[in-house]
Amino acid sequence: MAQFVFISQRNRERYFKIVGPVADLFARAGIHPNVLSIAGLLLSIVAGLIYCHGSFFLGRMGGRSGWVCDTLDGSIARQTNKKSDFGAFFDSTLDRYSDMFLFIGLAYYFAGAAPS
Repeated sequence: MAQFVFISQRNRERYFKIVGPVADLFARAGIHPNVLSIAGLLLSIVAGLIYCHGSFFLGRMGGRSGWVCDTLDGSIARQTNKKSDFGAFFDSTLDRYSDMFLFIGLAYYFAGAAPS
């Protein structure tokens, strides 16, 4: 059975080559991984609000910014040895809330409740 690949290995390496130096910078600056988890949630809330108004390009950029924060928090936790069971649970919980806000924004728009 063929395995579904969300992103190719080549593109994954490109992505981490770009995001890696940012994670190094944040780790040296002493930014806690949970701060980035919360920032990702806030960006997703903003993206959901943007989706409510039908601006899909800007909403997508906000959603991607939240995903970058999610990538960075895990990388920083590993680099600074701040990995914990609580951090993993906190991050995954906030990820689900982030998804929820994005979908609520889209549902609100497509339900016809968006302002004209």
